[in-house]
Amino acid sequence: MKDHITKSEARAFKARWTSVNLAEKRELRTTPFEQKAKQLAALMESAEGMGWKETLASEESMVRDQIDIGRADDHRLDHEKNPP
Repeated sequence: MKDHITKSEARAFKARWTSVNLAEKRELRTTPFEQKAKQLAALMESAEGMGWKETLASEESMVRDQIDIGRADDHRLDHEKNPP
C-alpha cells in the first residue's frame, strides 16, 4: 500500500468531491420543506431510539448557555459603542 498520492490523484479527488458537494447543494435547494421536515423528524426519532436523547439534551443546554453568553457580550459591546 502506498503512503501518498500524486498531485494528479489529489486533483482528481478534489474534483470529484467538488462535484458531489455541488450536487448536494442543488438537491437541498430543490427539496420541498415538507420533505426536509419529515427527514428531520425521522432523524430525531432514530436518535431517541439509539438512546441519544439524554446526550443531545445535555449538549443543547450547553449550547444555549453559550448563546446567552454571546448575546450578553453583544449587548455589552453595543452599549460601549453607543452609550445610552
